[in-house]
Amino acid sequence: MENPSSAKCEAYGALVGWTGERLGDRVILKLESIRSAHPQSDEDVQDFRYFLTRSQAAVLANYLYEISGQTPALQHRRGWLSKLLHR
Repeated sequence: MENPSSAKCEAYGALVGWTGERLGDRVILKLESIRSAHPQSDEDVQDFRYFLTRSQAAVLANYLYEISGQTPALQHRRGWLSKLLHR
């Protein structure tokens, strides 16, 4: 028989928001989710914070692009005139 305290607990919810910020060589990823289709208050929104290395953040981003079938937005390089004028 499995010990109840060691049983894996899975939580499900709908992702309703996220933010991210750099903190030195790390990234803080904050995910917000709800468990009910009709939340009644701000207390129904759960926050989860994850600390990732920049490498982990890049791997996660690439994985999400892959499973969603999307491609990352291309970053256009600035031309020499733009670089000269906007230093």
